[in-house]
Amino acid sequence: MEQLQKGDDGQMEGSIANALFEEWIVQQQYNTTDKAILLAEFANIVLGVKIGEKGGLAEFNEDEAFKQFAPLVTGKELLKKKLIMIPHNTDKHYTLYVLNKYTSSIDILDSLNYRNGDGKNTWKTHHMDHPELIKSMHALMKKHYGEAELRANGEPNWSRIAETPNRVCVPKQQGTQCGHFMVQFAKY
Repeated sequence: MEQLQKGDDGQMEGSIANALFEEWIVQQQYNTTDKAILLAEFANIVLGVKIGEKGGLAEFNEDEAFKQFAPLVTGKELLKKKLIMIPHNTDKHYTLYVLNKYTSSIDILDSLNYRNGDGKNTWKTHHMDHPELIKSMHALMKKHYGEAELRANGEPNWSRIAETPNRVCVPKQQGTQCGHFMVQFAKY
């Protein structure tokens, strides 16, 4: 968690993103009837997304992850939401993963302009771990709510859907504004 709050290279700190999310909810500037936004650190703490140059995912331990998952989603009513937003922070870059029940898709909103890069870090390589991340999220939802409850609420099979994400066309950042873009994507 400490690593996430440093704000290296001008990147928005996770604690600032969380404060914005909370303020929007309190001020009713954020529509919570159809969407839930998880903590900026959720993917790192619960789903094992590593921070740093190598990035990637830590080995997933469902029981350990569940201990973190349950308190972070309590009160969010994920099964009643049509959009579940998961901030994703790795390699000093924020993106937003959305479990979209309207279209039964995994939407990835990423403001980085990969065309101006060195060619080594492409959209595909940056998001190569997304299927495992979404499968872990689905496993935790099954453990938390139970498979019967997921089916009764018409919850899509996120593990299957994870293989074909939807790359959402979004405005591109100039420099280190990815955190700002990510919170704006979540707001609207």
